[in-house]
Amino acid sequence: MTAPSQPRRLYRTPYKRVFTGVAAGVAAHLGISVIAVRLAFVALAVFGSGLGAVLYAALWAVLPVAPGQSRRDRGQVLPFIALGRGALRLLGRAHESWQNTFGCSSPWSRSVPA
Repeated sequence: MTAPSQPRRLYRTPYKRVFTGVAAGVAAHLGISVIAVRLAFVALAVFGSGLGAVLYAALWAVLPVAPGQSRRDRGQVLPFIALGRGALRLLGRAHESWQNTFGCSSPWSRSVPA
């Protein structure tokens, strides 16, 4: 009886990186071209209201560096900062949309007495 093989894990590959190695890691995991993955991220960022950028930052935050690879980036702090900024921006857009739709402040905004 043979031992079950371990599942393949998704890693960032900084040795093939342009920015952080996310696209190269996803491409290696899926067995497709790195260019196709990069184009997909760009298309989602441009035509998907920034979804590609948020997805890229989320993957950067959670994907470990491939075993045996040197880690040349500044750590895992920057993607969390980028995700926080993106979340605040989306919350601001939702607030504006709420005001335009209902003509009043949103439930999550603070009212400051005049």
